Formats: sequence, C-alpha cells, structure tokens
Amino acid sequence: MAGRPLTGLLLALTLLASEVQGSGQSAPETREMLQVGSGALSWWGIPLYEATLLAPLGEFQAEGPYALQLTYRRNFSRSQLARATLDEIERMRGTRGDRERLISRFEALFADVTPGDQLLGVHLPGEAAVFYGPDGYLGRLDDPELASAFFEIWLAPGNRNCANACWGLRSDQA
Repeated sequence: MAGRPLTGLLLALTLLASEVQGSGQSAPETREMLQVGSGALSWWGIPLYEATLLAPLGEFQAEGPYALQLTYRRNFSRSQLARATLDEIERMRGTRGDRERLISRFEALFADVTPGDQLLGVHLPGEAAVFYGPDGYLGRLDDPELASAFFEIWLAPGNRNCANACWGLRSDQA
C-alpha cells in the first residue's frame, strides 16, 4: 500500500478558518463563518491533518458558501497535494483527460506545507474556490465544476477523508 493509496489519503489536504495560521491575514470570505465540525485523518496511525468545516452562522448549506481548513501534521509538497487532490477527484468522479493540466493548476493554487501549517479553501458554489496558505492568498479556481469536485473530497457521501459524521452533517446536507 505504498505510493498511490498514501497519496490519495494525503490529499485530505487543504483549507478553512478566518485566520490562516502564521499569516496574520484574514480570509475575507470567512469573516461571518463559524465552525460546523472538525475531524482528523490518520493513515495507519500516522497523523496527516486536522480538518475544520466553517459555514455562515455555523450552519452548513451545500448550496451556500463554506470553507474547509486543513492543519497539516506532516510535510507535503504542493506537488504531492496536487496529485493527491486529482487522484481523489478521479476516484470519485472518474478519470479525466486533462490530468496534467489540472495537476499544474492545483500546484499553482497550493503551497508546500510543514507540520502546523494551514491551508484554507473557500467554496463559492456556482462560482469558484479561493485558497489561502501560511503566507496569505494563494489563488482562485474559477471553474465551478472543478471547485465543487475539490470540496466533494471531504463532503460528498462516501468520501473517505472525513465521514460526514465528523462535520455533524446529515446525509441530506452534504
């Protein structure tokens, strides 16, 4: 179980909270958001990251804005995160013909992380995903379908990175 399965689980990668640790910069999209729930992902007992879901008034609505913050417990390169992200999207939605282009796009949106670093992703359904890292704003993914696919890694029924139970969601909310 080396390589690809670990890479897929590493993915549990990125994002949420109104302050990105160490940056001192607020993510303006999350100023009115409160924590919905949180959970941690380990692989064979090795802690990978802690995830926190945020939403307006602390009430998650899939069709409304929300954010996901990942606090990493291990070192990961942006390349590892990008590949793991696409591996999970393809596991859930099927193989994509534009794989290398998407890996490059995700690499441009992610940052290398070390233990304690946070990545924050803000989902603006039907519009985009906005990403923040330890040094502030990382970029914007102006592809509504791909943005949704990214957040499904953690929120879709049957995801393996954090069961809906860790968010306190019912199956009809995800």
